[in-house]
Amino acid sequence: MRWLIIGLWLLTSSSGSVRACLWDRDTVAHEASGIPEILDVIVGRFERNPPLYYKMRLSRLEGVLKREPTNLDAYDDAAVACDRLGDDDRAILLMEEKARQLAVTTSTTKGEQIYRLEANIGTFYVHRWIRHGRHRDAMQDLDQAHGHISTAIQINPKAHFGRERYQLMAIDWIRNPEDGTKDERSAKLSNLPTSESFLDPHWSRESKSGESSKEDQWNMAAFTGFGSGNDMLVEAHFEDANKGLSGLIVLGNAWESIDVYNALGIALNLENKATLSHFVRLRIDELIDDGATPFFYHGHSKSEMKENFAYLGAMVSKDRYDVLAELYKSLRSSAEKWQRNRTAFMEGRLRQGLHPDTDPQFWDGYHEIPRPPLTTLRSFRDPIYFGIFWTYAVDLIFLGPLAFFVGYLIFKIIRSVAMLRRGSNTVLDGKATTSSKPNRQ
Repeated sequence: MRWLIIGLWLLTSSSGSVRACLWDRDTVAHEASGIPEILDVIVGRFERNPPLYYKMRLSRLEGVLKREPTNLDAYDDAAVACDRLGDDDRAILLMEEKARQLAVTTSTTKGEQIYRLEANIGTFYVHRWIRHGRHRDAMQDLDQAHGHISTAIQINPKAHFGRERYQLMAIDWIRNPEDGTKDERSAKLSNLPTSESFLDPHWSRESKSGESSKEDQWNMAAFTGFGSGNDMLVEAHFEDANKGLSGLIVLGNAWESIDVYNALGIALNLENKATLSHFVRLRIDELIDDGATPFFYHGHSKSEMKENFAYLGAMVSKDRYDVLAELYKSLRSSAEKWQRNRTAFMEGRLRQGLHPDTDPQFWDGYHEIPRPPLTTLRSFRDPIYFGIFWTYAVDLIFLGPLAFFVGYLIFKIIRSVAMLRRGSNTVLDGKATTSSKPNRQ
Protein backbone atom coordinates (compact mmCIF):
# COMPACT_ATOMS: atom_id res chain seq x y z
CA MET A 1 0.00 0.00 0.00
CA ARG A 2 2.81 2.40 0.85
CA TRP A 3 4.38 2.05 -2.59
CA LEU A 4 0.99 2.35 -4.28
CA ILE A 5 0.46 5.66 -2.45
CA ILE A 6 3.90 6.91 -3.50
CA GLY A 7 3.19 5.88 -7.08
CA LEU A 8 -0.09 7.78 -7.08
CA TRP A 9 1.64 10.83 -5.67
CA LEU A 10 4.31 10.70 -8.37
CA LEU A 11 1.64 10.42 -11.07
CA THR A 12 -0.33 13.38 -9.74
CA SER A 13 2.64 15.58 -8.74
CA SER A 14 2.85 18.94 -10.39
CA SER A 15 6.58 18.92 -10.47
CA GLY A 16 23.33 2.25 8.78
CA SER A 17 22.48 1.01 11.08
CA VAL A 18 20.27 1.50 14.17
CA ARG A 19 22.23 2.91 17.08
CA ALA A 20 21.19 3.44 20.65
CA CYS A 21 21.41 5.62 23.72
CA LEU A 22 24.04 5.88 26.43
CA TRP A 23 24.15 7.39 29.90
CA ASP A 24 27.18 9.07 31.45
CA ARG A 25 28.07 12.51 32.84
CA ASP A 26 27.89 13.99 29.31
CA THR A 27 24.27 12.85 29.05
CA VAL A 28 23.37 14.89 32.12
CA ALA A 29 25.00 17.98 30.59
CA HIS A 30 23.11 17.46 27.31
CA GLU A 31 19.80 16.99 29.06
CA ALA A 32 20.35 20.15 31.07
CA SER A 33 20.87 22.17 27.88
CA GLY A 34 18.31 20.33 25.75
CA ILE A 35 18.38 18.74 22.31
CA PRO A 36 19.77 20.96 19.52
CA GLU A 37 17.42 22.41 16.93
CA ILE A 38 16.20 19.86 14.40
CA LEU A 39 18.17 21.51 11.57
CA ASP A 40 21.40 21.15 13.60
CA VAL A 41 20.59 17.47 14.19
CA ILE A 42 20.21 16.92 10.44
CA VAL A 43 23.36 18.75 9.34
CA GLY A 44 25.56 17.64 12.25
CA ARG A 45 26.07 20.77 14.30
CA PHE A 46 26.16 19.09 17.69
CA GLU A 47 28.95 18.01 20.05
CA ARG A 48 30.98 14.92 19.18
CA ASN A 49 34.15 14.38 21.20
CA PRO A 50 37.46 13.00 19.87
CA PRO A 51 38.80 9.56 20.95
CA LEU A 52 41.52 11.13 23.14
CA TYR A 53 38.77 12.65 25.28
CA TYR A 54 37.44 9.16 26.13
CA LYS A 55 40.90 7.58 26.48
CA MET A 56 41.90 10.12 29.10
CA ARG A 57 38.57 9.77 30.92
CA LEU A 58 38.91 5.98 30.99
CA SER A 59 42.50 6.12 32.23
CA ARG A 60 41.49 8.35 35.13
CA LEU A 61 38.43 6.29 36.03
CA GLU A 62 40.38 3.04 36.14
CA GLY A 63 42.28 4.53 39.05
CA VAL A 64 39.07 5.82 40.64
CA LEU A 65 37.44 2.39 40.55
CA LYS A 66 40.47 0.73 42.10
CA ARG A 67 40.31 3.15 45.01
CA GLU A 68 36.51 3.39 45.17
CA PRO A 69 34.89 0.16 43.87
CA THR A 70 31.50 1.38 45.14
CA ASN A 71 31.56 4.55 43.01
CA LEU A 72 28.52 3.72 40.88
CA ASP A 73 28.67 6.79 38.62
CA ALA A 74 32.27 5.96 37.70
CA TYR A 75 31.17 2.61 36.25
CA ASP A 76 28.81 4.40 33.84
CA ASP A 77 31.42 6.93 32.74
CA ALA A 78 34.08 4.26 32.25
CA ALA A 79 31.78 1.89 30.40
CA VAL A 80 30.49 4.57 28.02
CA ALA A 81 34.10 5.60 27.33
CA CYS A 82 34.87 1.98 26.41
CA ASP A 83 31.85 1.87 24.11
CA ARG A 84 32.83 5.13 22.41
CA LEU A 85 36.26 3.60 21.79
CA GLY A 86 34.70 0.46 20.30
CA ASP A 87 35.35 -1.91 23.22
CA ASP A 88 31.84 -3.18 23.99
CA ASP A 89 33.08 -6.37 25.68
CA ARG A 90 34.83 -4.34 28.34
CA ALA A 91 31.86 -1.97 28.64
CA ILE A 92 29.57 -4.93 29.37
CA LEU A 93 32.01 -6.31 31.97
CA LEU A 94 32.01 -2.95 33.74
CA MET A 95 28.21 -2.97 33.85
CA GLU A 96 28.22 -6.51 35.25
CA GLU A 97 30.55 -5.34 38.02
CA LYS A 98 28.24 -2.40 38.68
CA ALA A 99 25.34 -4.87 39.00
CA ARG A 100 27.27 -6.75 41.68
CA GLN A 101 27.87 -3.50 43.57
CA LEU A 102 24.19 -2.55 43.27
CA ALA A 103 23.16 -5.87 44.79
CA VAL A 104 24.72 -4.83 48.13
CA THR A 105 24.44 -1.04 48.04
CA THR A 106 22.22 0.96 50.36
CA SER A 107 22.49 4.12 48.26
CA THR A 108 19.42 6.38 48.18
CA THR A 109 19.87 6.65 44.39
CA LYS A 110 19.71 2.88 43.85
CA GLY A 111 16.60 3.08 41.63
CA GLU A 112 18.18 5.64 39.31
CA GLN A 113 21.42 3.63 39.24
CA ILE A 114 19.55 0.47 38.22
CA TYR A 115 17.88 2.40 35.41
CA ARG A 116 21.26 3.64 34.14
CA LEU A 117 22.68 0.14 34.35
CA GLU A 118 19.83 -1.32 32.29
CA ALA A 119 19.91 1.49 29.69
CA ASN A 120 23.68 1.28 29.25
CA ILE A 121 24.18 -2.47 29.16
CA GLY A 122 21.26 -2.85 26.74
CA THR A 123 22.85 -0.28 24.46
CA PHE A 124 26.25 -1.99 24.65
CA TYR A 125 24.68 -5.27 23.54
CA VAL A 126 23.12 -3.51 20.54
CA HIS A 127 26.42 -1.92 19.58
CA ARG A 128 28.32 -5.19 19.93
CA TRP A 129 25.82 -6.95 17.66
CA ILE A 130 26.23 -4.19 15.06
CA ARG A 131 30.03 -4.09 15.25
CA HIS A 132 30.21 -7.87 14.91
CA GLY A 133 28.44 -7.72 11.57
CA ARG A 134 24.74 -7.54 12.55
CA HIS A 135 24.20 -11.17 11.58
CA ARG A 136 20.58 -12.28 11.72
CA ASP A 137 21.57 -15.87 12.51
CA ALA A 138 23.28 -14.72 15.73
CA MET A 139 20.95 -12.32 17.51
CA GLN A 140 21.60 -13.25 21.14
CA ASP A 141 23.06 -9.81 21.86
CA LEU A 142 20.00 -8.14 20.35
CA ASP A 143 17.72 -10.31 22.49
CA GLN A 144 19.71 -9.32 25.58
CA ALA A 145 19.46 -5.67 24.58
CA HIS A 146 15.69 -5.91 24.22
CA GLY A 147 15.29 -7.26 27.75
CA HIS A 148 17.52 -4.66 29.39
CA ILE A 149 16.11 -1.65 27.55
CA SER A 150 12.53 -2.81 28.23
CA THR A 151 13.40 -2.85 31.93
CA ALA A 152 14.96 0.62 31.69
CA ILE A 153 11.77 2.00 30.14
CA GLN A 154 9.64 0.43 32.86
CA ILE A 155 11.78 2.15 35.49
CA ASN A 156 12.00 5.56 33.80
CA PRO A 157 9.86 5.88 30.64
CA LYS A 158 10.50 9.62 30.18
CA ALA A 159 14.30 9.63 30.44
CA HIS A 160 16.60 10.57 27.56
CA PHE A 161 13.84 12.73 26.03
CA GLY A 162 11.83 9.50 25.56
CA ARG A 163 14.40 8.15 23.10
CA GLU A 164 14.66 4.68 24.63
CA ARG A 165 11.09 3.95 23.51
CA TYR A 166 12.13 4.58 19.91
CA GLN A 167 15.31 2.60 20.45
CA LEU A 168 13.22 -0.36 21.58
CA MET A 169 10.91 0.03 18.55
CA ALA A 170 13.97 -0.15 16.30
CA ILE A 171 15.20 -3.30 18.03
CA ASP A 172 11.79 -4.96 17.67
CA TRP A 173 11.72 -4.00 14.00
CA ILE A 174 15.11 -5.63 13.42
CA ARG A 175 14.35 -8.76 15.46
CA ASN A 176 10.96 -9.46 13.90
CA PRO A 177 10.84 -8.45 10.24
CA GLU A 178 7.56 -9.31 8.55
CA ASP A 179 8.46 -11.07 5.31
CA GLY A 180 6.35 -11.21 2.21
CA THR A 181 6.11 -7.58 1.17
CA LYS A 182 3.55 -7.38 -1.64
CA ASP A 183 5.21 -4.97 -4.04
CA GLU A 184 7.29 -5.10 -7.17
CA ARG A 185 10.57 -4.85 -5.25
CA SER A 186 10.08 -7.95 -3.11
CA ALA A 187 11.93 -10.10 -5.63
CA LYS A 188 14.99 -7.85 -5.35
CA LEU A 189 15.05 -7.11 -1.64
CA SER A 190 15.57 -10.02 0.70
CA ASN A 191 14.14 -10.18 4.21
CA LEU A 192 12.32 -6.88 3.77
CA PRO A 193 9.90 -6.06 6.60
CA THR A 194 6.36 -4.98 5.78
CA SER A 195 7.06 -1.75 7.67
CA GLU A 196 9.58 0.41 5.82
CA SER A 197 10.51 2.07 9.12
CA PHE A 198 10.33 1.21 12.79
CA LEU A 199 8.21 4.37 13.24
CA ASP A 200 4.99 2.48 12.56
CA PRO A 201 1.83 2.40 14.71
CA HIS A 202 0.84 -1.04 13.32
CA TRP A 203 -2.75 0.01 12.90
CA SER A 204 -5.32 -2.32 11.39
CA ARG A 205 -6.10 -2.20 7.66
CA GLU A 206 -9.74 -2.88 8.39
CA SER A 207 -12.09 -0.02 7.53
CA LYS A 208 -15.74 0.78 7.11
CA SER A 209 -17.21 0.52 3.64
CA GLY A 210 -16.19 3.49 1.52
CA GLU A 211 -13.56 4.70 4.02
CA SER A 212 -9.79 4.31 3.98
CA SER A 213 -8.23 2.35 6.82
CA LYS A 214 -6.22 4.01 9.56
CA GLU A 215 -3.10 2.35 8.21
CA ASP A 216 -3.76 3.79 4.74
CA GLN A 217 -4.31 7.25 6.23
CA TRP A 218 -1.03 6.93 8.14
CA ASN A 219 0.83 5.84 5.01
CA MET A 220 -0.64 8.69 2.98
CA ALA A 221 0.57 11.28 5.51
CA ALA A 222 3.88 9.56 6.33
CA PHE A 223 5.00 8.81 2.78
CA THR A 224 3.61 11.77 0.83
CA GLY A 225 3.00 14.58 3.33
CA PHE A 226 -0.75 14.69 2.60
CA GLY A 227 -3.26 14.35 5.42
CA SER A 228 -3.60 15.25 9.08
CA GLY A 229 -0.29 13.76 10.15
CA ASN A 230 -0.01 15.71 13.40
CA ASP A 231 -3.29 14.25 14.64
CA MET A 232 -2.10 10.75 13.79
CA LEU A 233 1.21 11.28 15.59
CA VAL A 234 -0.74 12.15 18.72
CA GLU A 235 -3.13 9.22 18.29
CA ALA A 236 -0.18 6.84 17.82
CA HIS A 237 1.53 8.37 20.90
CA PHE A 238 4.43 9.47 18.69
CA GLU A 239 4.04 13.19 19.39
CA ASP A 240 7.57 13.22 20.88
CA ALA A 241 9.09 11.37 17.91
CA ASN A 242 11.26 14.26 16.71
CA LYS A 243 12.74 14.78 20.17
CA GLY A 244 13.21 11.06 20.86
CA LEU A 245 14.81 10.33 17.48
CA SER A 246 16.99 13.45 17.72
CA GLY A 247 18.13 12.14 21.10
CA LEU A 248 19.24 8.88 19.49
CA ILE A 249 21.33 10.89 17.02
CA VAL A 250 22.81 13.45 19.41
CA LEU A 251 23.21 11.43 22.63
CA GLY A 252 23.69 8.01 21.08
CA ASN A 253 25.60 6.77 18.05
CA ALA A 254 22.91 7.26 15.39
CA TRP A 255 24.64 10.12 13.54
CA GLU A 256 25.49 7.57 10.83
CA SER A 257 22.26 5.54 10.98
CA ILE A 258 20.17 5.65 7.83
CA ASP A 259 17.26 3.94 9.58
CA VAL A 260 17.04 6.47 12.42
CA TYR A 261 17.22 9.39 9.98
CA ASN A 262 14.53 7.72 7.86
CA ALA A 263 12.24 7.55 10.90
CA LEU A 264 12.99 11.21 11.64
CA GLY A 265 12.15 12.15 8.05
CA ILE A 266 8.84 10.29 8.26
CA ALA A 267 7.97 12.14 11.48
CA LEU A 268 8.73 15.43 9.70
CA ASN A 269 6.54 14.38 6.77
CA LEU A 270 3.72 13.73 9.22
CA GLU A 271 4.22 17.22 10.66
CA ASN A 272 4.06 18.68 7.12
CA LYS A 273 7.67 19.92 7.42
CA ALA A 274 8.55 18.96 3.87
CA THR A 275 11.76 20.98 3.51
CA LEU A 276 13.30 19.55 6.69
CA SER A 277 12.27 16.06 5.60
CA HIS A 278 13.93 16.72 2.25
CA PHE A 279 17.11 17.70 4.10
CA VAL A 280 16.91 14.33 5.90
CA ARG A 281 16.75 12.66 2.50
CA LEU A 282 19.91 14.54 1.48
CA ARG A 283 21.61 13.39 4.70
CA ILE A 284 20.66 9.79 3.86
CA ASP A 285 22.02 10.21 0.31
CA GLU A 286 25.28 11.44 1.86
CA LEU A 287 25.47 8.41 4.16
CA ILE A 288 24.84 6.03 1.26
CA ASP A 289 27.58 7.72 -0.79
CA ASP A 290 29.91 7.21 2.19
CA GLY A 291 29.16 3.46 2.18
CA ALA A 292 26.45 3.17 4.85
CA THR A 293 23.55 0.79 4.26
CA PRO A 294 20.13 0.56 5.88
CA PHE A 295 18.91 -2.69 7.39
CA PHE A 296 17.39 -5.19 4.94
CA TYR A 297 18.96 -3.49 1.89
CA HIS A 298 22.20 -5.30 1.19
CA GLY A 299 23.76 -5.95 -2.21
CA HIS A 300 21.92 -3.20 -4.08
CA SER A 301 23.28 -0.23 -5.95
CA LYS A 302 23.55 3.15 -4.28
CA SER A 303 21.02 4.64 -6.68
CA GLU A 304 18.51 1.88 -5.79
CA MET A 305 18.97 2.54 -2.10
CA LYS A 306 18.59 6.30 -2.55
CA GLU A 307 15.40 5.87 -4.56
CA ASN A 308 13.87 3.97 -1.68
CA PHE A 309 13.78 7.22 0.34
CA ALA A 310 12.22 9.40 -2.38
CA TYR A 311 9.13 9.90 -0.22
CA LEU A 312 11.03 12.06 2.28
CA GLY A 313 10.04 15.66 1.62
CA ALA A 314 7.79 14.46 -1.20
CA MET A 315 5.80 17.70 -1.16
CA VAL A 316 8.88 19.74 -2.13
CA SER A 317 8.61 20.91 -5.72
CA LYS A 318 11.25 19.37 -7.98
CA ASP A 319 12.23 22.79 -9.31
CA ARG A 320 13.56 23.56 -5.80
CA TYR A 321 15.83 20.51 -5.55
CA ASP A 322 19.00 22.21 -6.84
CA VAL A 323 18.60 25.25 -4.60
CA LEU A 324 17.89 23.10 -1.54
CA ALA A 325 20.88 20.88 -2.36
CA GLU A 326 23.13 23.95 -2.37
CA LEU A 327 21.63 25.17 0.90
CA TYR A 328 22.12 21.76 2.53
CA LYS A 329 25.72 21.63 1.28
CA SER A 330 26.37 25.06 2.79
CA LEU A 331 24.86 24.09 6.15
CA ARG A 332 26.80 20.80 6.25
CA SER A 333 30.04 22.55 5.38
CA SER A 334 29.48 25.08 8.15
CA ALA A 335 28.66 22.32 10.65
CA GLU A 336 31.83 20.39 9.75
CA LYS A 337 33.92 23.55 10.09
CA TRP A 338 32.36 24.13 13.52
CA GLN A 339 33.12 20.53 14.53
CA ARG A 340 36.73 20.68 13.29
CA ASN A 341 37.32 23.91 15.19
CA ARG A 342 35.90 22.43 18.40
CA THR A 343 37.88 19.18 18.01
CA ALA A 344 41.15 21.04 17.32
CA PHE A 345 40.72 23.14 20.46
CA MET A 346 39.90 20.07 22.57
CA GLU A 347 42.82 18.02 21.29
CA GLY A 348 45.21 20.89 21.95
CA ARG A 349 44.09 21.10 25.57
CA LEU A 350 43.89 17.34 26.03
CA ARG A 351 47.51 16.93 24.86
CA GLN A 352 48.49 19.37 27.57
CA GLY A 353 47.05 16.93 30.10
CA LEU A 354 43.88 18.95 30.68
CA HIS A 355 40.38 17.46 30.62
CA PRO A 356 36.87 18.96 31.06
CA ASP A 357 36.09 16.40 33.79
CA THR A 358 38.75 17.81 36.08
CA ASP A 359 39.65 21.28 34.78
CA PRO A 360 36.98 24.00 35.24
CA GLN A 361 38.99 26.33 32.97
CA PHE A 362 39.27 23.81 30.13
CA TRP A 363 37.11 25.86 27.75
CA ASP A 364 38.71 29.22 28.52
CA GLY A 365 39.82 30.80 25.26
CA TYR A 366 37.50 28.74 23.07
CA HIS A 367 35.78 30.76 20.35
CA GLU A 368 32.85 29.03 18.77
CA ILE A 369 32.29 29.51 15.06
CA PRO A 370 28.82 31.06 14.75
CA ARG A 371 26.05 29.54 12.71
CA PRO A 372 25.67 30.90 9.19
CA PRO A 373 23.11 33.71 9.11
CA LEU A 374 19.68 32.19 8.64
CA THR A 375 17.83 35.48 8.24
CA THR A 376 17.53 34.72 4.54
CA LEU A 377 15.42 31.72 5.47
CA ARG A 378 12.66 34.19 6.28
CA SER A 379 12.86 36.15 3.06
CA PHE A 380 11.37 35.40 -0.33
CA ARG A 381 14.88 34.72 -1.61
CA ASP A 382 15.11 31.60 0.51
CA PRO A 383 13.83 28.40 -1.13
CA ILE A 384 12.04 27.29 2.03
CA TYR A 385 9.76 30.32 1.95
CA PHE A 386 10.19 31.30 -1.68
CA GLY A 387 8.40 28.14 -2.84
CA ILE A 388 5.54 28.79 -0.46
CA PHE A 389 5.32 32.40 -1.67
CA TRP A 390 5.13 31.39 -5.30
CA THR A 391 2.57 28.69 -4.57
CA TYR A 392 0.19 31.35 -3.30
CA ALA A 393 1.31 33.89 -5.91
CA VAL A 394 0.46 31.50 -8.74
CA ASP A 395 -2.90 30.77 -7.13
CA LEU A 396 -3.56 34.49 -6.90
CA ILE A 397 -2.53 35.14 -10.51
CA PHE A 398 -4.59 32.37 -12.05
CA LEU A 399 -7.44 31.94 -9.61
CA GLY A 400 -7.84 35.61 -8.73
CA PRO A 401 -9.52 36.66 -12.04
CA LEU A 402 -11.74 33.58 -11.92
CA ALA A 403 -12.79 34.36 -8.36
CA PHE A 404 -13.51 37.98 -9.37
CA PHE A 405 -15.61 36.85 -12.34
CA VAL A 406 -17.60 34.38 -10.24
CA GLY A 407 -18.11 37.02 -7.57
CA TYR A 408 -19.28 39.52 -10.20
CA LEU A 409 -21.82 37.01 -11.58
CA ILE A 410 -23.16 36.31 -8.11
CA PHE A 411 -23.47 40.05 -7.52
CA LYS A 412 -25.39 40.50 -10.80
CA ILE A 413 -27.73 37.64 -9.99
CA ILE A 414 -28.45 38.93 -6.50
CA ARG A 415 -29.03 42.42 -7.89
CA SER A 416 -31.38 41.17 -10.62
CA VAL A 417 -33.40 39.15 -8.11
CA ALA A 418 -33.68 42.19 -5.87
CA MET A 419 -34.90 44.36 -8.77
CA LEU A 420 -37.49 41.76 -9.77
CA ARG A 421 -38.76 41.64 -6.23
CA ARG A 422 -39.09 45.43 -6.10
CA GLY A 423 -40.95 45.45 -9.43
CA SER A 424 -43.33 42.75 -8.23
CA ASN A 425 -44.07 44.70 -5.05
CA THR A 426 -44.83 47.85 -7.10
CA VAL A 427 -47.38 46.01 -9.27
CA LEU A 428 -49.06 44.50 -6.23
CA ASP A 429 -49.24 47.90 -4.55
CA GLY A 430 -50.88 49.38 -7.67
CA LYS A 431 -53.60 46.72 -7.77
CA ALA A 432 -54.32 47.21 -4.13
CA THR A 433 -54.75 50.97 -4.65
CA THR A 434 -57.16 50.57 -7.59
CA SER A 435 -59.39 48.16 -5.76
CA SER A 436 -59.64 50.44 -2.76
CA LYS A 437 -60.93 53.54 -4.64
CA PRO A 438 -64.62 54.39 -3.81
CA ASN A 439 -67.22 53.87 -6.56
CA ARG A 440 -68.44 57.36 -7.48
CA GLN A 441 -71.22 56.22 -9.77
